[in-house]
Amino acid sequence: MIFNPILRNRIAMAFSKAVNSLRNKKLHVEIHNNASIAYYAEYNKLVRDYYLYCINQIVDQLNISTHCNIIFGHYKWTFPNKHKTIRIEFQYEHTLVKVGGRDTIGAIKGVIPVSNTENETYLVRISNYTKLLTADIIVDYSLPNIINITSSGKYTRLHTKLFHFWPLLYKYIKDEINYQERDLSLITMFGNPDEPYRKNFINTLHIHGIYPININNTFDNVESLYRRTKILINIRQTDSHHTIEELRILPALLCKTIVISEIGPLQDSIRYNESILWASLDDMPSLIKDVVNKYDVYYNVVFSGNRLSHIVDKLSNDNKETVQNIITHINHLL
Repeated sequence: MIFNPILRNRIAMAFSKAVNSLRNKKLHVEIHNNASIAYYAEYNKLVRDYYLYCINQIVDQLNISTHCNIIFGHYKWTFPNKHKTIRIEFQYEHTLVKVGGRDTIGAIKGVIPVSNTENETYLVRISNYTKLLTADIIVDYSLPNIINITSSGKYTRLHTKLFHFWPLLYKYIKDEINYQERDLSLITMFGNPDEPYRKNFINTLHIHGIYPININNTFDNVESLYRRTKILINIRQTDSHHTIEELRILPALLCKTIVISEIGPLQDSIRYNESILWASLDDMPSLIKDVVNKYDVYYNVVFSGNRLSHIVDKLSNDNKETVQNIITHINHLL
């Protein structure tokens, strides 16, 4: 029998890791204050930076009144203790989807109107709804997503679990020198440029003499890519999935990349929306040409002065408040 409690705990933890690694993804386990946390460092590469950012934000301010375990993501994990386990899940799919859109079987109609239509509203598409129900906390990068879910009145079991983090993945540097020397003038970041909606858009740009460089399958050192880029074009993946892709837009703006984005639902709820150059698909070619030709002018409009810097500070404060709300929620569950 092992009488040393510290040694006994270490052996139990080692045994737990061995068992878990054999039957599950090998999670990284750490202890912070009164919480043992487990997370998967190789999380979905499309949203990994956001996942790790949110974990860091929560852990940095973690102040739990009672011992507990926290699992980030939908993973099975056995901790070598009898403390309560809190599950934090991430919702990063588009919820604002038009009727008839891909993967919308079972989605209900919401109340957010589709622009330029009569009496049409977006569906509330919640991927993996059953999985989300098992979570204690659900984190979403998109305030429009959350508004779409809560305003429908149909998903009350999720309301108290939903928390929003702005994707402040990189540091905003207020004063930049030699921004004109960025070597990537105009890019898109289409994972699959052959999606019909995006392929047709690129063909239209070519007709107008616009030839952006498409950069895909790049998930490491994305920050350095943005800091080399003058202009990023952002459009939807399909004609039906309309949640604005803030996981791309805000990190690019933080690196002082001008973002030209297709207009989307609830864009006014995005607190930095005035720093985005919005356009309809039809108007985008002319706007792109103008921004390329007058890059210095547009750069100064978007980034000069303190406006965006102040907004970033407010977003950071929002995220800190979200962390405190999550910690309060955890304490109530314990």
